[in-house]
Amino acid sequence: MVSTLRGQVDSVDRGLIRGWAQDRFLCDQRISLLVTVNGTLVGRTIADRYRADLEAAGIGDGRHAFALALGNGLSPLSPHQIRVVRESDGTELDRSPWLLEPATSLDDSALLRLAPLLADGVTCDRTLLDRRLGFLFAQIDRLLGLRAAPEPDDPAAGWQAVRLGGAPDRPDAPDGRLALVIDARIPDGRRDAGSCALLSHMAALRRLGYRVLFAPIDPGDSSDDQAARARLAADQVTLCAAPFYASLEEVLRRHGSSLGLVYLHRGATGFLYARLVRAHCPRAWLICSMADLEHLRLARQCAVEGRPELARLAQRSRQREFAAAMEADLVLVHSAAEASVLKQALPGLRIVVAPWAIRSRPVVASFEARRGLAFLADYAHAPNLDAARRLIRDIMPLVWESEPEMTCLLAGSHLPPGLTGEDPRLVPVGHVPDLGRLFSRVRLTVAPLAYGAGIKGKVMESVAAGVPCVCTPIAAEGFDWPLALRRWIAPDTHGVASSILALHRDRALNAETARAGLAWAAESLSEAALDRSLGDAVRRGAPQPRVA
Repeated sequence: MVSTLRGQVDSVDRGLIRGWAQDRFLCDQRISLLVTVNGTLVGRTIADRYRADLEAAGIGDGRHAFALALGNGLSPLSPHQIRVVRESDGTELDRSPWLLEPATSLDDSALLRLAPLLADGVTCDRTLLDRRLGFLFAQIDRLLGLRAAPEPDDPAAGWQAVRLGGAPDRPDAPDGRLALVIDARIPDGRRDAGSCALLSHMAALRRLGYRVLFAPIDPGDSSDDQAARARLAADQVTLCAAPFYASLEEVLRRHGSSLGLVYLHRGATGFLYARLVRAHCPRAWLICSMADLEHLRLARQCAVEGRPELARLAQRSRQREFAAAMEADLVLVHSAAEASVLKQALPGLRIVVAPWAIRSRPVVASFEARRGLAFLADYAHAPNLDAARRLIRDIMPLVWESEPEMTCLLAGSHLPPGLTGEDPRLVPVGHVPDLGRLFSRVRLTVAPLAYGAGIKGKVMESVAAGVPCVCTPIAAEGFDWPLALRRWIAPDTHGVASSILALHRDRALNAETARAGLAWAAESLSEAALDRSLGDAVRRGAPQPRVA
């Protein structure tokens, strides 16, 4: 008997079956269909949906299509045979049975099916959950290994991600020449001097022959952090962060046995992670870079502001910084003054003084083409904001008594709104991406800090640009300056104002000071000088690190 059924299965995926069906003689009748998967009935549907293409082809009124959703969908891990038959007599549609092969790639339908299957904790016990987790972790390690491998035509691609399960095997990272650097955040030279120092030190480690990995405690996800990530990649520093690592602890666990050096930046980082580094990195030479001594800065702020709560904070900070220093094989500081503080408190501590490198970029604008002065800082840092207020409230009024038109530019990030008030001679500049342009506008800079610690990056930048800087003793602390620069260290408000006026008025004096600053920067802030200092800290003849 010739069947009166016509139609076909048009498509099958793991979640939906589509097609159409019509009786040749009973054209307006709607066909009831049964669907089986691997011999099991999974659904019943009526071919009564409208499709314009069916009507255009002369198949009745076009209302002969069907679409059957398969609930949670079919597993992508096994094959499936799908049959679609007319319910009244069991006649199959064309292209039925339909064989659905196992998935060979993670398409959308496979992902949708896998997600509830793997996360179904109601229908499985802990043993099965452990099996699922073990399977997933094994696949993640394998896939991340593939992702980390360099492309055949791009040997540098391996820098973008580190293979999990061990340190990368690269010819430029011989035994003991793999270094891990740890800081709270990804360093961004536009944000703070500490970041500038860290970027400079990582570059020095690269020049000293180390393959450098960097692991942040907080990787961040803002646009600024993305720019900082790109900078690390450009500097050939491998970032160990998500999605390749879930935590800093995972970085240490996976690479600890291969590390020859671990560099902890800032005392707080050293306090938190020195013991963990010892546990996971038995061969690593542990360096703790203090950046600046926080406890010293807090104690000085307490003395200036008369706030007893800061004394308690300073004491706690002192305990943490000293604990980190004693745990390390070597302590780095940027300032000889802070090295003296540590040596006095902790006799026998091995300390190396290593500032960071700053390239000299002398201003080209003439003395006559420049006017006024600038204060440059990150205003989120309490000592800088206090200095800006002192400059506006106490110093500039004294300057204006003699030079009423002199302008003062306030530049740097996190400048508070309204800080400069309504006086047009106080010019709020804010963040300056190119310091060269700022220095080309002014005859000098000023750093009237009443408290602080460490060496001041913006002072170094100014001197390295050939722009004299008038400093308080705190701002100049740690600099081994020649007499031509030391003469502009002023102990009080009137001294700062007088120095500003002298350098702004006297072309020859300004030029003499600028030349002295450039000569000092070329000798003390060069990459060669940094490599000598840091090379002493990591030289091959260093004592073997202690094993926890």
